[in-house]
Amino acid sequence: YYIDARGFGVLFDTARRVDVDLCATDDDIAWFEVISGAPVQWRVFHGPSGLDVIRQLGDLVGRPTQPPAWAYQLWMAAQGGTNNLLTEEAALRAAKIPVAAFWVQDWSGIRMNPDGGSGVQYVWEPDETLYPGFDATVFDFHEAGYRFLTYVNPFIVDPRTVAEEAGPDRFRMRFESMEQMGLLLEKGPGETYLDRVVPNIPQGDAYPDFSNPETLDFISESLKEVLREYEMDGWMADFGEWQPVDARPQDGSDPVERRNTFPVEWQRANREAFEAVRGNDWVMIARSGFTRVQGVAQIHWVGDQNTDWGELDGLPTVVPAMLNLGLAGQPFVTHDIAGFTRPADGGGASSKELFLRWTELGAFTPVMRTHDGADKVNNWRWNKDAETENHFRKFAYVHCALTNDFMMLAAEAETSGAPILRHLMLVFGDDHETWDISDQFMIGDALLVAPVAEEGATSRSVYFPAGTWYDVWTGNSVAGGQRITVDAPIGSPPAYARSKDREDLRNWQTLPYETCR
Repeated sequence: YYIDARGFGVLFDTARRVDVDLCATDDDIAWFEVISGAPVQWRVFHGPSGLDVIRQLGDLVGRPTQPPAWAYQLWMAAQGGTNNLLTEEAALRAAKIPVAAFWVQDWSGIRMNPDGGSGVQYVWEPDETLYPGFDATVFDFHEAGYRFLTYVNPFIVDPRTVAEEAGPDRFRMRFESMEQMGLLLEKGPGETYLDRVVPNIPQGDAYPDFSNPETLDFISESLKEVLREYEMDGWMADFGEWQPVDARPQDGSDPVERRNTFPVEWQRANREAFEAVRGNDWVMIARSGFTRVQGVAQIHWVGDQNTDWGELDGLPTVVPAMLNLGLAGQPFVTHDIAGFTRPADGGGASSKELFLRWTELGAFTPVMRTHDGADKVNNWRWNKDAETENHFRKFAYVHCALTNDFMMLAAEAETSGAPILRHLMLVFGDDHETWDISDQFMIGDALLVAPVAEEGATSRSVYFPAGTWYDVWTGNSVAGGQRITVDAPIGSPPAYARSKDREDLRNWQTLPYETCR
């Protein structure tokens, strides 16, 4: 899929492998080639504007439904067992940081890896040692006014590969049932395909075979049981990208094609479960996607960024990724404050400055949420020192002040697909200067945001399209039609309202705590 700033778009509508060359070989030629031959459809969206192209794409592939109103308030990650969860809630409440939802990724337990690292157990039930009386904990958080979120992924763990101390029986029923029913992907006749997500994870994982129509029903029914028993309000539906291409789908279809469509089926199974049990009061954040995932998805996060400033996978990649999702018809986006993955170059935990800057970006994102990251012990946290706590509190309220903006834009997005966070060329398409800008964005058509994603920076270059722009932190105006360097100290990231001042954002301290949670 490709959208052009001149107001047209094209979709190479196939799930087969495609090679793409966007003017890399020849400045004047872009080409697309299907490697595994099959009939394909080449769809052209005529616009005439970028927003029209996105609407036309959504008419074909579907559009996400908007999250419930509470999703536009702060979500906090909390892990490590019931006592840690309760301690985190008490600390946030004492600090008057307004939280709408707690996200407990390790509800299913902790898996220790041979290299000394750890991760969550891949099973859809609570670890009663880590979270004793889990259903009562969920009830108590609901009574206190919070939403409770957890985590699932599509891997089906073979209990024969699970260490005895990890409790292989927890994995046995689902794996054996699906294997006996022919619902798992095979490597050869009668041979379940076992894989390892990454080499340091010791357990063998099988994949649901969605080429069998009964597989989606089985997964969906299993997830419905989880929702009914534990009454959580949503979860991260992780992964979905890694179905092996040398597998043998039951219906004989191309495994490359099945790899591409896997995210759509995985998220469809989740969505069907949520809608059956919770109506429209739920959230699902997903990472994987493919053409037509827009019609079954809800919220996408932009992946496991490194906890650093790197231009390949650190903080600077978040804005371009969110803009690309919006251009592809996914308006509901989020990211991990402040990243997840340990940098491959040996870099360490997230720094204080990184956390502060990532928090600023989070406040201007529809769904503001934290992640403890892979290095849960050493990553910088919201309450590491007083300055960080005050900074985090401020931007939680700034985000609250934007709730009505996000909700109005969400209603528009649900019907037209218009992104909440918009590439500048969608708003100022006649201004060619906006076409190549990928480190600024508009919230709707009235608020310009230019996050700071460079370590040590206290200023940055900002392009102002035509019009009058008002600094949301000072109220001072800037004439448009120019690029200038503006001050950007920590705590005042460049953000400008179009045509009228936004005093509510700098008066965030007037917002009541209870209103924002």
